[in-house]
Amino acid sequence: DLQADGKVTVAGVVVARDRLQRTIASALAGRERKVVFFAADDEAGYGDAVSVLDAARGAGAETIGTVLSTSSGN
Repeated sequence: DLQADGKVTVAGVVVARDRLQRTIASALAGRERKVVFFAADDEAGYGDAVSVLDAARGAGAETIGTVLSTSSGN
């Protein structure tokens, strides 16, 4: 997940950007299906989102799913 302040979490744990690709690769290790789900806060920067997606792909993700949240009161 990418937060508005640019912090990235993997499985709920904040991960430094320089360790992101390795962390995702470790999470994918041994899995037959290399799937990553990605969520970004609406206020997160586009460049930050692309960077996270690039790290996931570089870590071996074959499929990246986008998680959308809905807000009530629209």
